[in-house]
Amino acid sequence: AGQARRYRQARYMSASPQETSKLVRLAEEYVRLSNEHDVKACLEMLRADATYQSTTVGAYEGIDAITTMMTTFFSNFPSVHWDVKEYKLSPSQNDCVEFEFVRTLRKPEGLVREEGKEWIEFSEQEGKVGISKISVETFKKEIIS
Repeated sequence: AGQARRYRQARYMSASPQETSKLVRLAEEYVRLSNEHDVKACLEMLRADATYQSTTVGAYEGIDAITTMMTTFFSNFPSVHWDVKEYKLSPSQNDCVEFEFVRTLRKPEGLVREEGKEWIEFSEQEGKVGISKISVETFKKEIIS
């Protein structure tokens, strides 16, 4: 019941140019903080009921589960870095920013380069815009050294 109530209270974003620009800036900020491995600041951007799903790390519901996943991920891969060329509003969803990325990280098999796509969905609750869902799909992986 509590989750349904929170969902009803969330207002999804409109596609005005001003809000589009704001959402893109928020997505850029999230990636910047991820590249700094600033888990605390990343988590502050997420709603308490956020979800995270990835083809590499699995699915997580709620801030506590996402906190554990992110802390473990950055601990296991201290060299991880994302490069993004372009952020854009998703053509199918006006509250979502999507982007393709190249991620490099050191794994047991060596330095790995992965290509993928990420979708960050936003919603507004109690006057604050936050990340409500992150979806990540990695579709190409190569060992570069």
